[in-house]
Amino acid sequence: MDRPAWGRNKYMLYGLGETIRELTSNEEMRAKLEESKVLSLWAQVVGPAISDNAAPEKIKNGILYIKTKSPAWAQELKVLDSKIKKQINALLGSHTVHEIRFIHGPLIIKDNNQDNNEDSPDISSIKLTQNDLEHIEELVGGLEPAELQERVLRLLVKNKKLERWRQKQLALREHGR
Repeated sequence: MDRPAWGRNKYMLYGLGETIRELTSNEEMRAKLEESKVLSLWAQVVGPAISDNAAPEKIKNGILYIKTKSPAWAQELKVLDSKIKKQINALLGSHTVHEIRFIHGPLIIKDNNQDNNEDSPDISSIKLTQNDLEHIEELVGGLEPAELQERVLRLLVKNKKLERWRQKQLALREHGR
């Protein structure tokens, strides 16, 4: 690689798509991306009854660590671990999870499908310009896999809407003075 991994050198900036393609071509980085997908698939694989009582903590070297609300949940899920492992690996299309370990402890449930939390401003009504959308499409164009492209696209759209929301709030404050 002739340039810094973070997307620029002293002469020019590189597009986000090119930088991400370069990073994901690295085998170690690709493995880490696969592992991160595992964490987001948990609720889809096990359903709400289990995901309300057990959550993925981390994955390291193919070992998925699941934190449970109680030792009873850990014991119950231990019986299902091979089925869970098969379902996760089937959804990924790879053998990323080799083992599942269950740990009892305080549980923090993360909703990976929720874009906004209660503290975030409501940006759903903010409309972006055609130029904004075209620029974002250009930045993510050609990213592979398509799932990564879609996630980066959603992130950039959300970021641009937040930027517009902040500009609006600043303008309202300035006019209020």
